[in-house]
Amino acid sequence: MNKKSVSIAINTIIAATIALVVLFVLIAVFTGRINIFSQSIETCYSKGGTCLDEEGSCPGEAVTVYTKDCDFYPKSEQNEEKLGQCCVPIK
Repeated sequence: MNKKSVSIAINTIIAATIALVVLFVLIAVFTGRINIFSQSIETCYSKGGTCLDEEGSCPGEAVTVYTKDCDFYPKSEQNEEKLGQCCVPIK
């Protein structure tokens, strides 16, 4: 084999390896395995809200949002992610 064909084979292997690494990182990000986009938006306080102390509706001009950092009060089977109620004021 000549040096040119060996060089092409090594370049192909390196390019394929880099492409696979990029593919795995993209899959991890978009399937939620890496929460780099959703960490700060999932907290009640980052939305300017307050957690409800018991199950019910938000008082006044506020919207109910379900977040992971509030205590889990809605004891329904539909709430499998155990999200708690957060009252976010309408601006």
